[in-house]
Amino acid sequence: MASSEACENQAFQIGKKVIGLQFHLESTPESVEALLNNCGDELTHGRYIQNESEIRKADNEAYTKVNNIMDDLLTYLTGN
Repeated sequence: MASSEACENQAFQIGKKVIGLQFHLESTPESVEALLNNCGDELTHGRYIQNESEIRKADNEAYTKVNNIMDDLLTYLTGN
């Protein structure tokens, strides 16, 4: 369902009720800020790992987009 250069299987689906994601559609500016403030020191360096500066570059439109995808996904899974 989704892939990236770093990971061929970023998302998968089994039937109509099981979906696995390797990314965080639930993220908000507030939740990311809390993660960075409380766990930012745990970020490591790597080819496919964003640093704090890169993470902070996401704008509100990006969060709105992924949150809307999450809403659509949950609606699909619950049949509402």
